[in-house]
Amino acid sequence: MGEKVKIRPFEAAKVPTCEQDRGFDYYYDKLRDDNPEELRVLLKTRTKAVHLGNMSTYDEKQKSFRGYAQLTSDGVFYYQCNLVPLVIIPGEIDYLSRQKEIDREDMGKVLSSLDWLHHNQSIDIGPGITGVFENQEGGNKQAWVKYSAEKAIAEARIYQFLTRMTWPDQETKLYKERAISHAEFLAEAAEHSFAVKYDAAGGWINNGWLSYGRAVRALNEVFKITNDNRYREFAIKYGDKLIETLIDFNGPYFRNEEGVPCFDSDIIADPIKGLIQCHNLSGDKQYLYEAMKLKEWLIVKQLKDGAYPLRIFQDPELNKATPRLEQLRTILEGRTESGSALNLVGIASPGDVANITISLIELWEATGKPSDIIPPINKGLAYCLYTQNMDKTSPVFGLSPSWRPTIGKLSPSWSSVDSTYSGDQGGLIEQMYLMYIDKLFG
Repeated sequence: MGEKVKIRPFEAAKVPTCEQDRGFDYYYDKLRDDNPEELRVLLKTRTKAVHLGNMSTYDEKQKSFRGYAQLTSDGVFYYQCNLVPLVIIPGEIDYLSRQKEIDREDMGKVLSSLDWLHHNQSIDIGPGITGVFENQEGGNKQAWVKYSAEKAIAEARIYQFLTRMTWPDQETKLYKERAISHAEFLAEAAEHSFAVKYDAAGGWINNGWLSYGRAVRALNEVFKITNDNRYREFAIKYGDKLIETLIDFNGPYFRNEEGVPCFDSDIIADPIKGLIQCHNLSGDKQYLYEAMKLKEWLIVKQLKDGAYPLRIFQDPELNKATPRLEQLRTILEGRTESGSALNLVGIASPGDVANITISLIELWEATGKPSDIIPPINKGLAYCLYTQNMDKTSPVFGLSPSWRPTIGKLSPSWSSVDSTYSGDQGGLIEQMYLMYIDKLFG
């Protein structure tokens, strides 16, 4: 993850108080109570806490949000800036756009983070074709469809937001141009048998994260800002490839590295969102039908406290460590099989749960607001509420842990050291809270 930078020392956080003593059942029951105003206040309070947590990770020297915070016994360490701001930025746009008065300083942090990403994580593979690469220890730079799509979404969202704010045209068009260059990367990947990576030395690669749903979302965002029907057509092509993959793998096993397909909680929300958008773009209800099937698959897998499994392998032999999903709770750190970097099972992070919940809210709205989707939505929201750090004495107040060191317990331990907090948790949870307020309260 790169160099660690110590932000400030602190006294070890006290035993969690108030909100931390309230577990899943407390919040799930509250969501079922008929008191929308109380819930609205709760979610607005939590959203502001996420915002403050995100802003606390901003690095004034590099002018970007840092990716991860680690709570240690003698201080908080923030890792170097990386790709995590890609997910923070859309959440912050949603938050800032709802404020009566835009905080120019916070807006500047969002814009400079996106600029940092462009100058430090982007690579041109041809004229007007730009990919986004992952940090690697040595080796060639590999541009991913996954990250390039996420950056296209962030650039397009920023462009739309600044346009509404009547920002100077000369500045706003830069974000539009960058979004288009990433959309061209996605189109180029589709032309190369829907490759998932581009290696600067070896060309296109087809095994890895099959991020077809995220590509649909990105191409649709660029279609919105350009009205170029070519991006709409490529979005639908990715949607068709997504359905083809579901059929070929007999399920949502969209992580396919080392020839070992598996479900990954990081890559399941985008297929649902992408299928909904393909339906909106084409009018073909087959896309909604496939999205509903994914929803049914997920509901069966959802755990009692609203979380989801981190990974499930297509080959049942690789899931022997967890014969029952509930047993995942006692294997929080997962297990590793020799010879495979993939065989790791565990619990989805709050950020992944939030992203899945967002996709279910979108599906609920797209399919006429059926009541059967409300329980899994509320369970996912309750999970994120009870895992969010609301201890104001904590240096990571407002953020949510990526993993928890307390084996066998359902509730996280904010007072424990070596807890890791990831910025992308905040961006997704922020979006989920705001969407719940908008869609379920009106």
